[in-house]
Amino acid sequence: MGSHNKPNKGKQGKRKAWSFSYWGGTPEEEEENWLPSSNGVIPLAQAPVGSDVSIVSFWGKDGVNTLLGMGLNLGTQLQVISSNPSGSVVVKKINSQMGLGSGIAKKIMVIVDKL
Repeated sequence: MGSHNKPNKGKQGKRKAWSFSYWGGTPEEEEENWLPSSNGVIPLAQAPVGSDVSIVSFWGKDGVNTLLGMGLNLGTQLQVISSNPSGSVVVKKINSQMGLGSGIAKKIMVIVDKL
């Protein structure tokens, strides 16, 4: 018999106490170097770990409806939990965490409220 007949025990056995949703692309999908603007607006992908940020705009139109559906609206406050050099981030919004791929994290423009 093939492996498709075996029960899937591994995924449930490794479940952690917390979870997050992962959205967005990979670094290969979008290679761009961002520089902070003169008004302090930066992509979420460049926000320092541990900082509190507020969403001020979205770059481009792709994925904006998905972000709005996730509750990531203009003015939403987030805390950056972790980030990778590729640009993907894990953020906290109130009591939930979500992972965002580098493609989408580079399109969310934020301002750092406090470090």
